[in-house]
Amino acid sequence: MVAGCTKMVHPRVSVPVRSTVTDVSQRTIDEQEIEVAADPQRVIVEIGAAGLAGTALPELAQMAASRLAASLDVECTAVLEFLPGTDELLLRAGVGWKEGLVGNAKIGGATGFLAEPTLRSDRPVVTADLATGQRFTGEPLFIDHGLVSGIDAAIGAADGSFGVLAAYTAKPRHFGDDEVCFLQAVAAVLANVIAARRAQQESLNLNRALERRLEDTLAELRSAVEDFEAFSGAISHDLRQPLHTAGGFVGLLQAEAAERLDASGRDYLAFARAGINRMGRMIDDLLRLSRVGRAALQRSRMSLSDLAQEIVAELRARDPDRRVAVEVQQDLVGLADAGLVSVLMHNLLGNAWKFTSKTENARIQFGGATDAGGGIVYFVKDNGSGFDMTSAQRLFLPFQRLHAEEEFGGAGMGLATVARIARRHGGLVWAEGALGEGATFYFSLGARTEPSEGGGNSPELR
Repeated sequence: MVAGCTKMVHPRVSVPVRSTVTDVSQRTIDEQEIEVAADPQRVIVEIGAAGLAGTALPELAQMAASRLAASLDVECTAVLEFLPGTDELLLRAGVGWKEGLVGNAKIGGATGFLAEPTLRSDRPVVTADLATGQRFTGEPLFIDHGLVSGIDAAIGAADGSFGVLAAYTAKPRHFGDDEVCFLQAVAAVLANVIAARRAQQESLNLNRALERRLEDTLAELRSAVEDFEAFSGAISHDLRQPLHTAGGFVGLLQAEAAERLDASGRDYLAFARAGINRMGRMIDDLLRLSRVGRAALQRSRMSLSDLAQEIVAELRARDPDRRVAVEVQQDLVGLADAGLVSVLMHNLLGNAWKFTSKTENARIQFGGATDAGGGIVYFVKDNGSGFDMTSAQRLFLPFQRLHAEEEFGGAGMGLATVARIARRHGGLVWAEGALGEGATFYFSLGARTEPSEGGGNSPELR
């Protein structure tokens, strides 16, 4: 209900209060009067429905002006729209005005119609005599049309009004409460529709701005990644030559001068040789990591179970003295880039093999589990040295190690490569473990499972 209006009766028809009537013809008359009395509600519902259906604002404003003129039986109605940055209003829609004025005529300004009283009032403002009303004095639009009485209401709140809805007559007239409430209700419907349209437009503008910002951010990110990959490749390539030179001279010293050196000197050469070899491995790892980002993804259906069996066979052949119980779940397949996933699996199974090297009754398991979205999350589980979960975020960063070089060798690039490969596939990788109790590394080849902080959203292992 509009503020200040407790009823809505047809502005031109009063409904008599009758006692119970049994005569059929009398009931028919009563029903007809009720139908006529309900006309304002029908008008309001009709305007609101048109607004919800997406009728353009100019057409909706003209519809409201026409319905208002018919219901109030007035000569002129107007939907006046504030012009941004001015104190003028544009005659956006209306009935009864001379040809060419609707859509073009402006009122207000320094000497014309003043809208402030209407905006300050929470009810329509009724003017019995436009000629003596201070805010209408000198306004040619009213004078030219011989308008005498009027009623107007703000379309919207004072701090965000669209404009003014008004009705004018050419004869003196007193507008009653029902007519005041009716005009106010129409203004409220227009205000609600306009507010909803503005909010929708603001939302669209915000979405477009966010999309543009996202596109710009992604473009900058792609450029940064490309620059990093190019830099990594160039640096890795440029480092090889001086490293080969240093390695060559160390090799010559070991071959030709080792006999003239004491034990300490020979140890120094061995340390230098080991450092050069380790640096070479780091460069190789860095190159592989940069290639992961540049390589085009070629997905195909592949058996991860067969791949795991092949890798385990390679590990056993390379380290025949190890006794490790390995369990590989059968029939695990995935739609993935075979070359990249082979690198991923070599790193994970190789890590499990390495970090169980000091564990009695070593066990390694490769398997899969179905996540909540119906995708497969793969895992490599071992009972090796494990790690502290407080350091889990460091696992997948380049050159990060949670164990000393002397304890377990490696450059700390394997898991960074695993993470890059999983992300290239639109998947995820995370880990769970405890010191001395082993570790489990999970990965997916499609972004379906989002682990919670600390890895607590891991799927149930099968």
